[in-house]
Amino acid sequence: MDDQTSLDPAQIRATLKDAEWLYRAIGESIDFGVWVCDANGRNLYASASFLRLVGLTQEQCSGFGWADVLHPDDADRTIAAWKECARSGSHWDIEHRFRGADGKYHPVLARGTAVRDTEGRILCWAGINLDISGLKRAEDELLEANRRKDEFLATLAHELRNPLAPIRNAAHAIRLKAAGDPQLQRAQEIIDRQIDHLTRLVDDLLDISRITHGKIELQLERIPLQTVVDYAIEITRPLLEARRHEFRFEPKGEGIWVLGDSARLSQIISNLLSNAVKFTEPGGHIQAGIHLADPHAIVRVRDNGIGISSELLTRIFDLFAQGDRSLDRAQGGLGLGLSLVKRLVELHGGNVEARSEGHGKGSEFSVRILLADAQVESQSIRPAPVANGQPRRILVVDDNRDAAESTADLLRLDNHIVQTAYSGAAALGVARVFKPEIVFLDIGLPGMDGYEIARRLKEFPETKQARLIALTGYGQAGDRELSRRAGFHDHVVKPIDPAALASLVARHSASHAEAAG
Repeated sequence: MDDQTSLDPAQIRATLKDAEWLYRAIGESIDFGVWVCDANGRNLYASASFLRLVGLTQEQCSGFGWADVLHPDDADRTIAAWKECARSGSHWDIEHRFRGADGKYHPVLARGTAVRDTEGRILCWAGINLDISGLKRAEDELLEANRRKDEFLATLAHELRNPLAPIRNAAHAIRLKAAGDPQLQRAQEIIDRQIDHLTRLVDDLLDISRITHGKIELQLERIPLQTVVDYAIEITRPLLEARRHEFRFEPKGEGIWVLGDSARLSQIISNLLSNAVKFTEPGGHIQAGIHLADPHAIVRVRDNGIGISSELLTRIFDLFAQGDRSLDRAQGGLGLGLSLVKRLVELHGGNVEARSEGHGKGSEFSVRILLADAQVESQSIRPAPVANGQPRRILVVDDNRDAAESTADLLRLDNHIVQTAYSGAAALGVARVFKPEIVFLDIGLPGMDGYEIARRLKEFPETKQARLIALTGYGQAGDRELSRRAGFHDHVVKPIDPAALASLVARHSASHAEAAG
């Protein structure tokens, strides 16, 4: 190389100096800059922006000095993880908090990688510190919004269930009083169907929230799949008949046992059947069947309805996913049913698929559920005691007068002696005089809630043996646990079916008799 092409040492130093300033400028453009550590993980350099944040000099930050300003809850895990990273040579990626010069803790995402020579030996470490305070604020806001959403859903369910209860009770009373009038009978059937629809919407909203937060626990047992499907069909039959659909169920699954939660599996199948009913024109054809594909049982539901477009098919199980809502499609609901189906099936360790050849060509849904091990025995289920016809002294407490009176009317139809109260103070006064054997008690009462009333009733000698049943719009796991702690013997969510109400009284009558004996 001649003198004309060689670089002067001064030029080399100047070029390197320019490069250093260039990379420093790039580093400072990143909040909170770049860092360099030696091969053993000791800090050699930190950007000025990071040093300003934590109020340290480069000398104070060097080595492991930067650890002195870590949040106390983050310090040990960060140092241990960094030393292990330096030992193993793996990629560095961690979130932690540093105490700033302002006295506040700032969230930082640190990332780095080893710089190696041609033989793979670590020469040093280089990385960046990212300011993620904006992301953390957004995350906190989302968590708070999610918390408020859950509170809203719980309140919404309570407020919707309160009017549903007296409506259902009144409809049942109409049925008993006007059995020979076909017009009233038809009106009563319409009311029943719409109450069932509203109740399902409320339950679906709460189930989605519970599943999202991991609050649903399955009661797994070995159960006959045919029984589960039969129950789901029975639930859906009024809808099938109302829209005059032809329904076939074949092949059947006699002798096929699965491992699952009976109530949730019935909910899955009934949701699929209801979906087929809604999206098939009146007078359409719907078919369901059970098939074996070891180690799974497959339940298929087919219809010749409006079908599913290829675009919607890719997101049909997404929350709030909806297709065409024109004409009868307006029955599409909130877009919860299929999302709930998918999540419940996955909780069972199975999967669900949707198929359709497009608009107007119907659809097919297939649910795969694990077969039960032949050695697994189902849990024994004790049937509820049958009512013996003996009238009971029952107190109904609810600040919704329609709910209280309509529930009382249903109980009186079974010859029970019933009193009502519309506040906590009134309930305590009536209870000491009336001495009820069973108390149906709302939770969301003004002034004194149902939990406090229950605790006081357990203290009175006149009512300490009474069976306490929470009849409320609050139905989440936490609400049930609070009921148990307050001394309730049962927790029932509004609206309660009249037959279930009678069964509940019979069961608690038997329990009361056993306790008294």
